[in-house]
Amino acid sequence: MDKPNYQYQLIYPGGNLTAIVTSVVPGEQYQVINDEILHKHPQCEQVGFIQEIKENRCRFSMAGGEFCGNACRCIAYLMHKQYKYKQSVIEINRIKLIGDANSKSSKIIIKYADLIKGIESIEYDTYLVRMAGICHVVILPTSIYYREKASKQYVRGLLRKFKINSPATGLIFVDSNRHIHPYVFVQKVNTLYYETACGSGTIAAGIILNKRTKIKQPSGDTFVVDATKETIELGGPVKDWTE
Repeated sequence: MDKPNYQYQLIYPGGNLTAIVTSVVPGEQYQVINDEILHKHPQCEQVGFIQEIKENRCRFSMAGGEFCGNACRCIAYLMHKQYKYKQSVIEINRIKLIGDANSKSSKIIIKYADLIKGIESIEYDTYLVRMAGICHVVILPTSIYYREKASKQYVRGLLRKFKINSPATGLIFVDSNRHIHPYVFVQKVNTLYYETACGSGTIAAGIILNKRTKIKQPSGDTFVVDATKETIELGGPVKDWTE
């Protein structure tokens, strides 16, 4: 295979530094490009690939095929910055959502039924939130599985124990101040990160904690999630990343 030719932008959506590949490249190159970018930028936690832009509509995919709330927020920001659309229609894994952005923040609005596929209790104060393209285990402070500082070895052990079949699985430890500690494993690209922010994990935690709440990320930034049985909104700061 020839060395891939591509362009990308680094965007910081309140943590969870994300590379968005703006060149349209074949899907079989995603893994190679993902690995190259993560190697070149050790602070980067994930890579998304634009597949098509048509007016205010953008279709894209993550390298591992998972759903990613922060990457969707990055796309909304990009559509505003480059194409001057305050609102855009974003499609990921055949899920359509609305992006709303300005120069400092972005939010996504998605139908609850399109994203949330089920919620169940694993054990006391430990909940599994199944989403289209990712699952999260929300672990509250009173859960037997809660750790203030979890090692990756401990996280991998819980992932094996829970045996969740999903493109990506997150363990979202939520402390008493609504500060999350998210660990996300993406199966296809075999990555496990303690993420500096997690959009979909924030949605999962917000649904379990409250219908509308502010949740602090490891980066120190705060996201707002507002979930009803009809729609889910997720918003927070966003900016270009310069090294």
